[in-house]
Amino acid sequence: MDIVHAITTLFCHIDDAMPEEKQHPQAKLSLSELTTIGALFALKRLSQRDFCGWLASNHSDMFPNLPERTRLFLRLARRRGAAEIFLARPDAIAVMESFGIETLHPYREKRHRPRIGRKELSNHGWIVGFSLCVAVSEDWRVVAWDYGAANVRDSRFHRLAAALGDVEVLADFGFHAAAGDPANLTICRRGERNERMRVETVFSMLARRFGLKKVCHRTMEGL
Repeated sequence: MDIVHAITTLFCHIDDAMPEEKQHPQAKLSLSELTTIGALFALKRLSQRDFCGWLASNHSDMFPNLPERTRLFLRLARRRGAAEIFLARPDAIAVMESFGIETLHPYREKRHRPRIGRKELSNHGWIVGFSLCVAVSEDWRVVAWDYGAANVRDSRFHRLAAALGDVEVLADFGFHAAAGDPANLTICRRGERNERMRVETVFSMLARRFGLKKVCHRTMEGL
């Protein structure tokens, strides 16, 4: 599949899922086009400047009304809620786990005050960033997500489990609190309920395909 066919297919899937919405008469891009550009930006793993150069040089015929770079990414940040449309529906069981994302190298923490995130251990190493918490269904699809600074305890994400209602949510002891665990949260010991390992497949894809282990964003809205 060539890149033009891939972009067209991606746009068609996104456009089918998008709800009907009245466009501003001066809008240069539809919400489907904007969401497709955001997905391409995540997949290409380029800086904002390099991505806009690649898109304008190679695919200006597919996006003829492409705005200036800063305007484009301001619109992407404002319409970030559109990504919620593509969350999967929960099954009877979900797996919840957190994933550390670095926004600044720890050696540079004293020279550059981090705008988002804090310093904390992640996978036996120090990072300056934040934690992404996802709940994954039995077929490896993300059904809910939340985020917080890296030094926030996993028990902060109890609201994510509570929002899933009657779905049984499996998690490790990092999500256990002294009091107030949600009724649908099942805390598993090491070696129990090994179906929890499916979330590691999702994290591997986030790290390898989307490069989400280290990001260059400096605001939470942009991220």
